[in-house]
Amino acid sequence: SITVSGTDVYVGGYINDGLNIEAAYWKNGQQIQLEGPGVSHVFGIALNGTDIYCVGDLYGPQGNGQDSVTYWVNGTRMHYSPNTNGQATSIMFAGSEMYVGGQVWDLSGNDTAVVWKNGVQNWYGTPGGIYALGLSPTDTFAVGNLGTLPTYWTHTNFLQLASSGYGTSIAISGSDIYIGGDTLNIGGTNQAVYWKNNIMIPLKSQYGFSSVLGMAVAGTDIYAVG
Repeated sequence: SITVSGTDVYVGGYINDGLNIEAAYWKNGQQIQLEGPGVSHVFGIALNGTDIYCVGDLYGPQGNGQDSVTYWVNGTRMHYSPNTNGQATSIMFAGSEMYVGGQVWDLSGNDTAVVWKNGVQNWYGTPGGIYALGLSPTDTFAVGNLGTLPTYWTHTNFLQLASSGYGTSIAISGSDIYIGGDTLNIGGTNQAVYWKNNIMIPLKSQYGFSSVLGMAVAGTDIYAVG
């Protein structure tokens, strides 16, 4: 994950030292490690004023099998609940409101798409997950999947974009909404696509496996990565 403020570039991720996976972020290339030995990840990063927010997950403590939805503010760890199995995948600020998207799962492995708004958990669909958040001039968007359907939700409704696949990312330019992801092609494999205002644009031939994991718009140019 990445966010930019002026000349400062913040990148969220994790370090794999062969024995441990440790949540970290980098400011202008300088590494700030958030967790010690164990398993933790940063999947989303955002700024609120001078505060740096990272969201992800933390597995443990050792032996309890919990993967806790976790966020860090200026390096200080916080949990939405120490007993919530799940992960936070994205974060967005809209004025004073903080949105965090992700998924939680029960002990049977059933997952549910959720968004926390100012810390209050809202349920969006089972099975499912939220993988990206976006803010347009008129609405907020949560992008993910409902079962095997690429889907997005707004404040008032939701839309299934295709009959199968995943929604992974979003970029907004004026009134245009771009959502990246994939869908099953006629050969039964995942094919990279994006949707512009709900119209699907394939990005690769129908053969092989591909997926869009990030979207950005610069002027009239549309970028998709995956």
